Amino acid sequence: MTKIHYFTFVIIVAIFGLSAQASIREIVGHNTTEQLVLAQKRLTHWMRYTLEWSSKLLSHSIDDINRESNRLNSDNVMGDYTPEQTPESVINAAPPISLFYNSGQKPKAWTNQQGRAQGFAFDVAAAILTQAKIKFIAKGVPFNRGLKQTKQCNGLMTGVFKTKERQKSLSYSLPIVPDKAVVITRADSTFEYKKMSDLNGKRIAYLRGAAFGDEFEQAVGQFKAATLQQPATMLKLLLKGRVDVVILNPGRATVEYAALDAGIYMNQLKIAPTQLAQVDNYLVFCNQQHKKNQPMLRRINSAITTLKQSGRFDQIMAAY
Repeated sequence: MTKIHYFTFVIIVAIFGLSAQASIREIVGHNTTEQLVLAQKRLTHWMRYTLEWSSKLLSHSIDDINRESNRLNSDNVMGDYTPEQTPESVINAAPPISLFYNSGQKPKAWTNQQGRAQGFAFDVAAAILTQAKIKFIAKGVPFNRGLKQTKQCNGLMTGVFKTKERQKSLSYSLPIVPDKAVVITRADSTFEYKKMSDLNGKRIAYLRGAAFGDEFEQAVGQFKAATLQQPATMLKLLLKGRVDVVILNPGRATVEYAALDAGIYMNQLKIAPTQLAQVDNYLVFCNQQHKKNQPMLRRINSAITTLKQSGRFDQIMAAY
């Protein structure tokens, strides 16, 4: 029992003693039946009140002892527990974790005009963390900045592809939703994309920080790459003849969003029938705290499995 609880308990007992003494005096001092019944009721009321509050104080004291024990064993939810051993009180008491997302990649993830997070990669991540009962704060940042913050163990990030290079510094959840990368040219271009080697020697623009699988990573040296932050800017460069090809993800929807932002009509562009790649997205964590992150990662993976089986991911994707 804490000092506050102890002194509160003493005060309640003292009040009860005084009230009981007064009620007893009433019982003894009053002769009428009505007055006697009233005094007895007051005494019964104060006895019940004292017992109720004593029980609450003792219960709170036990909770405090358990909470302190949990704190000493783990500073937060990501301590060295298995999911079965992780106390719910510790999980609920953990501070919110930062969820980084790319702030400018419609419809995958972006920050809208009201400053709120949108996009399927964000919505899926939010559903996963909610299902896993993990509190979070959404932080929209440029992709590379979010990846850097995650590698420095300042949170986790959604909408990240897996590459051998990234696996050196990042831990991955189970796959969440796939991402289609498409090849765009000018409508009057004679170039036809069918395989990765067709890009050799071409001037190509794609999103800064994007990685479309190991085959693409190996082929990067064979063409002239320009990485930019805004898809709309890439399409403008394409129409001006500054680049030959633009690679955007996820799929046709992102081309339509980018064209709208750039003031370009879709009939000015051509999307290759053959997609460049279909790559899974993941939630990622830093490798430096791999052991510490395991309990939370298990909860997240369990939530991913549950939401996939329920069809929740399909519902989110259908909205985009």
